[in-house]
Amino acid sequence: MDQDSAVSSEDLDGDHLSGTKPPQWLIDLLIWAGKDPWEFIVTVLMILAPFFLISAFLAYKLSKMIQEKEEADKKATRRTEKIKKKLKRTKAD
Repeated sequence: MDQDSAVSSEDLDGDHLSGTKPPQWLIDLLIWAGKDPWEFIVTVLMILAPFFLISAFLAYKLSKMIQEKEEADKKATRRTEKIKKKLKRTKAD
């Protein structure tokens, strides 16, 4: 990387863009991501991995709950229809 394309905190101060300067931690984070993108990506994925696992587990549980409710609703509907048929037969007799 040549000297002209290197990222520095002076280049990211933001004063010339919107009149406000971003926080220093954000500037440092962007510089780190620019200098070593693989380490940055691995670190971010390591931080987010537990949340992905929790999300997958909860999605699985929700899917099972929805499936059980649909099956219970079908069973209740079939039961109600059978009861109505029996009542119609007893009235016909």
